[in-house]
Amino acid sequence: MLDLYYRALYSKRNIVLLDDVLSSVDAHVANSIFANLADKQIRKKRTIIFATNNREFCRKVDRIVVLDKGAVIGSPPLVRI
Repeated sequence: MLDLYYRALYSKRNIVLLDDVLSSVDAHVANSIFANLADKQIRKKRTIIFATNNREFCRKVDRIVVLDKGAVIGSPPLVRI
């Protein structure tokens, strides 16, 4: 699964969709990968749509959209997460 994550992030696409790709690794490794690669992607000024159930990553993003059964139910301020 991580090979797809790396391939997507190192592609030259302007928009990347990542669907819970860090769920297959432990929390320490996931945090390290997210921090290192996200920093590099920010410099590229790309849009990364990162679907996850892990609230830890929510503190490190620009915007959050909450879904329930495929429908958008809100976009709370980051301070509430």
